Amino acid sequence: ITLENSNAKVIGNLIVNNQAKTKGAGIYIKGSSSYSPLLINNTIYNNKLMTSTDTDGSGIYVEGGASPVIKNS
Repeated sequence: ITLENSNAKVIGNLIVNNQAKTKGAGIYIKGSSSYSPLLINNTIYNNKLMTSTDTDGSGIYVEGGASPVIKNS
């Protein structure tokens, strides 16, 4: 799931077994501090980055100042 410059609500999802090249295989959030997407009751597991040298959030990755609200995820 990619949320860019968004205040989206992501509720009640199973986010599993995804792959990404570099960042945020499960959820990738990018935006300024004026964006606060809401993540509620999501199960996020077994998401992987494709290269062994990357360490940038395989489950959830946030950049650019966005402030997600995460509850029970």
